[in-house]
Amino acid sequence: MPNSIVYNARNIHLENVDKLGEAEALRGLADVLWLQDEGSQAGTPFTKALQILTEIGNKKGKADALLDLPQVHQYQRDYGQAIASFSEAASTRKEIGDSRGAASALWGLAEAHRLQGEYDQALESHSKALQIRTDIGDGKGTADSWLGLANVRRDQENGEAIRLYERAAAMYEEIGDHEAAKRARKEAASVRQ
Repeated sequence: MPNSIVYNARNIHLENVDKLGEAEALRGLADVLWLQDEGSQAGTPFTKALQILTEIGNKKGKADALLDLPQVHQYQRDYGQAIASFSEAASTRKEIGDSRGAASALWGLAEAHRLQGEYDQALESHSKALQIRTDIGDGKGTADSWLGLANVRRDQENGEAIRLYERAAAMYEEIGDHEAAKRARKEAASVRQ
């Protein structure tokens, strides 16, 4: 009896290892399709990988796949699906204790809302990402969040965008990313006109 339990446990383990390998291969295939500018075809392998990772209970892998899939939805201009996927990604990242990943998912969620013209939701998600990134000391992420907030205000034709772009530029300078600072200042100048 004990040998059969061990044997069954071994088989379950091997099955899950094989499935994990399959999921990683599917994510790799999707990445290649994405890099070859065939983003519309990347959705199927990303979705299959997500299903496998969910099935075998691999939360870290699922969280990674959940950050991949909404980019495909955005590429396909399916913002509703992107919003749902980014929301689930943020929750999953938070659940596994990955603050940086949760902030990235919130940033993606904010951008999907912005592209839909859902500015209040975009501001809320960017603000949450900003808070997380500030709390964990992620300088680049913090600057990116200020830039995201500025983009929303720009789209709303709100003059506050200038101040936010300047704040982002200052943060980029602080971390030594002079090119990003230059782009943020250029955006501020375009809003002034």
